[in-house]
Amino acid sequence: MNQQSYTPEQWLMMAAAEKRAAELLLGERTLQRVVFGHIGFGVEYTLKAALQHKFRYNTWPASLRTHDLPVLMAALGVNVCPQHPIAAAWATVSQWRRSELYNPDEFSLAVVRGLFDAAFSEEGVEPWIRQNFLATF
Repeated sequence: MNQQSYTPEQWLMMAAAEKRAAELLLGERTLQRVVFGHIGFGVEYTLKAALQHKFRYNTWPASLRTHDLPVLMAALGVNVCPQHPIAAAWATVSQWRRSELYNPDEFSLAVVRGLFDAAFSEEGVEPWIRQNFLATF
């Protein structure tokens, strides 16, 4: 990413593309690694949209040039405790790591479907972020 910050709208456009790609490929048994990546990037970009909307950075902070979802959620000021409305979904989504895309082992349909649901279902992390930090978009 360049030094210039993307707008929340740009982050959300990229997030929507990642979610749509994951939806389209979810049933493709041989592409589960790809779907895994799209799901994580979709949540990452939504978090970055919320951060940009909240803090209005002129230059994206070096500390936020990361794919680490817990770091981004913490920067947003959210502490997901066990009683939090998205605690169950976050327990799954927060385990996403970009480095897993380099893992040669197969990704099971069940694991990837579980990640997709935790990220994007009605009770998922991504809709919660949108509702609580990006309601005007």
